[in-house]
Amino acid sequence: MVNEKAQISSKQRREIRQEIYYCEKYGVSQSLFFKGADITPEKYINSLLGRISFALQIDPADVKMHEYFKAAKKLKSEVCGEKVGQNMEGMKLQITKARKQHNVLSPSFKLW
Repeated sequence: MVNEKAQISSKQRREIRQEIYYCEKYGVSQSLFFKGADITPEKYINSLLGRISFALQIDPADVKMHEYFKAAKKLKSEVCGEKVGQNMEGMKLQITKARKQHNVLSPSFKLW
């Protein structure tokens, strides 16, 4: 036995750390898009919280996992706290800005 205490594998720790990092940097939806995951952001955050909670059950004194748990809770409040209308308006604004930037004023397709 290498360690004197039980803990999750280093691979699992790295995966959790990486997922938190990408979600904080790019946002949960973009992170899922680049990952190619076919899951809603709410379910993904709940899954991430579950894995972190499992790690904390094994080692409740793990300071890093407590930090990841707080970060995931913050991400959950951001994801679940958004209103659909605000999100859609933001998306329309981003698309409009992108069209202007690339001189695409009349798209050949409609998004909505």
